[in-house]
Amino acid sequence: MGFLFFVMVAGLVVFFWLKSSKTSQEQWQVAADQLNLAYYGGGLGSAGTISGSIDGHRITVSTFTKRSGNNSQTFTKYHIEYRQRLKTDMKMTKQGALHNLGKIFGLQDINVGNPAFDDRVLLRGSNPEAVRRVLTPELRDAVKLAIVSYDDCVITNEHICVNRRGRDSDAAVVVGTVRRLLKFCELMNASHNYTPKNTQVLGRHPAAVPPIPKAKEPPKIPVSEDPLPEIEAIEPSFDPYTTPRPIVPDPPMIPVDDEPDPVPAVPVAEDVPPPVSEPEPDVLDLKQTAEALFRAEDSGSALLASKVFDEKYKGRRIAGSGTVKRVGKISYDPVFGSIRGIKVALTVCEMDGAYSKIKVSAETIFPLDEFEKLKSLEDKPLHISGKLIAQDTMMRKLFVVDE
Repeated sequence: MGFLFFVMVAGLVVFFWLKSSKTSQEQWQVAADQLNLAYYGGGLGSAGTISGSIDGHRITVSTFTKRSGNNSQTFTKYHIEYRQRLKTDMKMTKQGALHNLGKIFGLQDINVGNPAFDDRVLLRGSNPEAVRRVLTPELRDAVKLAIVSYDDCVITNEHICVNRRGRDSDAAVVVGTVRRLLKFCELMNASHNYTPKNTQVLGRHPAAVPPIPKAKEPPKIPVSEDPLPEIEAIEPSFDPYTTPRPIVPDPPMIPVDDEPDPVPAVPVAEDVPPPVSEPEPDVLDLKQTAEALFRAEDSGSALLASKVFDEKYKGRRIAGSGTVKRVGKISYDPVFGSIRGIKVALTVCEMDGAYSKIKVSAETIFPLDEFEKLKSLEDKPLHISGKLIAQDTMMRKLFVVDE
């Protein structure tokens, strides 16, 4: 009887463990889709791995387990490599009691002169002077916030790594953590444009420039106001061996009136018909619409895409094909509202971005009775049509409903 009870308890533990693992995998798939990253499912009991690149920063989210004797602890690891590695070597971690003991035996700790930072952050680097120049007041505040927010956080000149205790099985937590760390990475990359010590900054504190002396004017040569003396004409000498030639005066000039300039002919304007704008198609093309909305990568692309969408695309019919990436049953959706059906996510196209590929997707709703058919079409092309009701600029998604 005792053995049977033990088997039942073990079975329940395994059942709930597998169910929790499956839930984590589904949530990580949702988080990867929201971040436009790739998700790779793990083995039995593993949450898998999320990886990819956002704005040039290389992201990896995974789990690992630490064991100590008979005890074990699972952690969620967020590792992000900066888009551009800083040239100044440094490493920052949280201050601890062991660090205070290590300083007695020569453990390096660079002080930047800010007690609120120095008391919380253990800072090491090969060039202390260069490290202090890189850590601007704004960057010090960001580092201090990251160190205080996460118990296990390591920041270097190449990456930031955060280990959170437990398995983050909520998509909102994973997405929020990645986005907060991405903001920190942008600050780190912005800090590498500091001015070296041996570089002169022009225009910040300009040195006084002595005035250029004016060139001395050359002395004026006095000009006599007396009239020039008249020069007497010299009579030519008579040569008895040369026959003199009479001097014939030049004939007087006859004034001639200038000819008037010809009047240019005035061109006759031709009747030019006004330009005729091509009528917009009744049904939009899914791929062309995605490229037109999301091709911009500048800082104002989000506002621009939203404005263009509301003016030109919202509420119009649209049709096109994409590759099916996810099929799932829903009863409520933030965009589609309270609706029971099958939500299908498709990859519409990929475009070249500034640092990585830009993947544009579309989501639509099908009836519940088509679940098996749609499930069999995963990673295969599917044609959809309907009314374009919304778009998500951040996630680069289009939302289509059947009319």
